[in-house]
Amino acid sequence: MKVKWHLEEAVMLVDLYRRVEELDANTRQQEMEKLSFLLNKRAKILQIPIDDKFRNVNGIIMQLENIRYIETKGTEGLSAFSKVAQEAYQLNSEMPEVFKRIVQEFKEKYEI
Repeated sequence: MKVKWHLEEAVMLVDLYRRVEELDANTRQQEMEKLSFLLNKRAKILQIPIDDKFRNVNGIIMQLENIRYIETKGTEGLSAFSKVAQEAYQLNSEMPEVFKRIVQEFKEKYEI
């Protein structure tokens, strides 16, 4: 079952994308695993049916490459980006205060 990405999930991907470039490989892996865990926790709370592939690390890696494609205007990354990924990327660029608020609210709801 394929579940479309929600804006708050896409915002968390863009937030991760912004942070992982500066990290070493082990920390980057840990951050992707943490986001995968939180996205799955969110799905369970919202009673979204999931399987073992739902928002897993491999999927997150692909989504980050989609964001790279958006950022580089198609010179790098994967071209299969979604409309919501593009919206999240634009939100970060055009309304960073709203973007930060969404990140903070996500963390408050799902990191506890």
